[in-house]
Amino acid sequence: MKKSMIRRKPADPRSHTEAEADAKDGSVQSVNRALTLIETLAEDDEGYRLTDLAVRAGLSTSTVHRLLTTLEKRRFVQFDRSESKWHIGARAFSVGSTFARRRNFVAHSMPYLRKLRDQTRETANLAVVDDETIIVLTRMESREIMRSLTKVGGRVAMVASGVGKAVLATYSDEDVNAIIHRQGMPRLTEKSIVRPGELFKALEIVRQRGYAVDDEEARMGLRCIAAVVYNDCSEPLAAISVSGMTSRVTDERVPIIGTIVRDVAAELTVALGGTMPAAEARS
Repeated sequence: MKKSMIRRKPADPRSHTEAEADAKDGSVQSVNRALTLIETLAEDDEGYRLTDLAVRAGLSTSTVHRLLTTLEKRRFVQFDRSESKWHIGARAFSVGSTFARRRNFVAHSMPYLRKLRDQTRETANLAVVDDETIIVLTRMESREIMRSLTKVGGRVAMVASGVGKAVLATYSDEDVNAIIHRQGMPRLTEKSIVRPGELFKALEIVRQRGYAVDDEEARMGLRCIAAVVYNDCSEPLAAISVSGMTSRVTDERVPIIGTIVRDVAAELTVALGGTMPAAEARS
């Protein structure tokens, strides 16, 4: 009697290590990988080819393609067939925008950002700290030509940004040291602050002035001036900033713009029901 043959499924082209990881972590590993792909796609508006995305994510092309196909069905990513590139999808935007909506101070901040933009003629930004990095929630674009440091939803290191230094100036030295230990002090430009001692000196100046300055520390040719918006416990809720080209935000204009940013931040603090720290309220 002829034995029935057992047909094997085609072998998964994934590496043995990847298969072991999936077996160990189950669906959590797949979710983590899918989110990694979404985050990577969000980094570049130009999109990625499959092979390039696989290299960036550290995964096999077959694994990446399988995850992208699933994400595409849910509209978290989309495929541009004319360029053979993958891009972030509309669903990712709608889900991500919930973060800004949940922080109901964003809508209330818009008139103050507009005021900043109109008084300085530069781009006004609203940002918060998330996972010890700065994330831009929204901005009011300048009518002047400008190179943006980061897009809405983008991140930048705290030690290399005006907003980050404004917030760090409200922290204790111990907390700042802990952040430096965990996040490091990346050299983004030749003017980046990369020594803790220099950072602490800069933070002391921020405390005296009431505003922080990113002097081409994150991108050459771009300056950013920021101040903190406080909650009802006199703790940092967010920060607002003005950013512009050094050709317009000159050394002479920095203290003028700094005073405007500091004053508008105080106005927004009060409007949101927050309380200025005693030292700043007296200045």
